[in-house]
Amino acid sequence: ALCVEASYLAEPGPTRRFLLIGAGLTLGLGLGNHLTLLAVAVPLIFWVVVRGEATPSSAWKFALGLVIGLSVYLYLPIRAASGPLVNWGDAASASGLYWVVSGQAYQDFVFGLPVASLLDKLISWLELVFEQLNPLGIFLAFGGVSALFKSDRWLLGATGISTVVLLVYSIAYNTFDSQVITIPAFFIISAYAGLGLYRIISSASVWLNERLSEENPNRINQWLPIGALIVIAFIAVPVVALILNYDSQDRSEDHRAADYVKHVLDNVPDGAVVLSDTENRVFSLWYHEFVEEDEKTIIPVSSRLLQFDWYWNSLVERHPAIFPPEQPEDVGAALVTIVESASESPGVYFTFFHPFLSDNFELTSDVAGINKAMPK
Repeated sequence: ALCVEASYLAEPGPTRRFLLIGAGLTLGLGLGNHLTLLAVAVPLIFWVVVRGEATPSSAWKFALGLVIGLSVYLYLPIRAASGPLVNWGDAASASGLYWVVSGQAYQDFVFGLPVASLLDKLISWLELVFEQLNPLGIFLAFGGVSALFKSDRWLLGATGISTVVLLVYSIAYNTFDSQVITIPAFFIISAYAGLGLYRIISSASVWLNERLSEENPNRINQWLPIGALIVIAFIAVPVVALILNYDSQDRSEDHRAADYVKHVLDNVPDGAVVLSDTENRVFSLWYHEFVEEDEKTIIPVSSRLLQFDWYWNSLVERHPAIFPPEQPEDVGAALVTIVESASESPGVYFTFFHPFLSDNFELTSDVAGINKAMPK
């Protein structure tokens, strides 16, 4: 939207006004989804300023759209105040809202990748580039970069900086799903590829017109097969990509979450406290308990979230008999408190293992992957 807005700054009247407001609105809504969009927006805004056509009038119109877009954040305190089952960050308070919006839960992962893992992460990133773009897409992207270098180096620099920042940030971000951060970068690279394709088609069109003007117009039919082959070749690229990747993206037969929930429910008694560590396990159990509302109930607890006061407070509010009002000083103390409070029937169960558990609890297991904990 910022690129479009800058291209039409000279347009008079309502067109320019709506483009400015639309650009700000798009950015505001995008920032409501993920703050990494700043890596794209800031260089592009700088590009607009460098063009020398940004004025105080255009700035306030852009700011108006931005404020309207950012208003999506007003939903957070409104929804948090209604007492949701998973009240992430408790955004009903000013401190909680800041905690959520600033992403404080993830700041320790930023540039937290161990040096020893850097090579493996870089290799996986290179594999991702070839999977997403394939050799033809990479070739077209280089063509687009070459074209942009000749026509608008400032725009190339702005988008290039965004791409590099996003890719470096993704590689250094120490989480298993850090590749999602590269999505805006791949949009930019795809735009380069589109520009490269446009340049090839334009050059081919000029060449073909020159050839036809030199020859008998009746021989135009001889060139039709070549044109058809070019069109078919470029249509085949997305079609082949769709065919090759469809099976890996099709989740219609993926029942791992449901199978995991069934495995847990079949091996713990009704009303048990079930502690999980990873997101796939926690979210599966949350979905069963809060959405499906089966006859058999459990108390799913995320062990990793026990470090946050807002999560402990939500557990206290729903299960005051198990979770005391005073939050333990760390996750280990919280686990000890939970086991001591709820070890009697129906009991406390861990769906993961850590040496801390065997050091502090008596663990028994009737099935792999589920351990009942009792105080030592």
